[in-house]
Amino acid sequence: MKRRCLAGVVSSLLVLAFVLTGCPMDDPLLSGNGNGPPVNGNGNGNGNGPPPLPPEPMDPPASGTATGTGIGWGAGEDGATYGFYEPVVVTVTMEDGLITEIGWSAPHETPGIGDVIIELLIPHVIRLNRFNLINDIDAIAAHTLTFNGFRDAGEEAVVKIKEEWSAAQLLYLSLDSAQLFLVMGEEATLLATVRPAGTELTWTSSDPTVVTVDQYGEVTAVGPGMAVITVTTELVDGEYTYTRCFVFVF
Repeated sequence: MKRRCLAGVVSSLLVLAFVLTGCPMDDPLLSGNGNGPPVNGNGNGNGNGPPPLPPEPMDPPASGTATGTGIGWGAGEDGATYGFYEPVVVTVTMEDGLITEIGWSAPHETPGIGDVIIELLIPHVIRLNRFNLINDIDAIAAHTLTFNGFRDAGEEAVVKIKEEWSAAQLLYLSLDSAQLFLVMGEEATLLATVRPAGTELTWTSSDPTVVTVDQYGEVTAVGPGMAVITVTTELVDGEYTYTRCFVFVF
């Protein structure tokens, strides 16, 4: 039984290698269309289609690194007992919605079987920009549980990157002081903390005859009274968020 299982996996590995290296597929991202220009006027294409299309960035166009875990298949601690289930750990790096780097580990994977399949698939995952590859590859590689674990772990890592990136995009704006007490002619600086970093801020004073403020948050007491310094930033959807500091001048 063990020999038949391994023979089936090895057979799948050979077929997969053939598919990835020499057999055109329907997915236009993975291969050309196989229709080249005529050769010597005989109307026969040369079999070389256009180069693969660039991958489409994911939505949202997240950046970051995260790790996911799936369930793999390998040998036991004795190196001979098969059917030992273990974690497959995949680390994914993305930039602007594109997978740029993939690392993985499955210490007990049977050498020369699942590990070879995954190494063959990694460049195609990056080129297609997704772990859930076309059905042809899924059907062939499904004979190795480790590949399924690799795919599941990779998709989990991508979800984490998207969630962490999206959370970081939520705007945060605050001032280091909620109120200031100044005498005429005195100056002070309000420090704004904003996320994402580099977001443009607009500073205004409710009464410039009492206090003025410049684009850097530098406040100058002009005359006695009370004024409100407001710092505002525009959100992506056109709405605004703001925070205030009450300034009392004596």
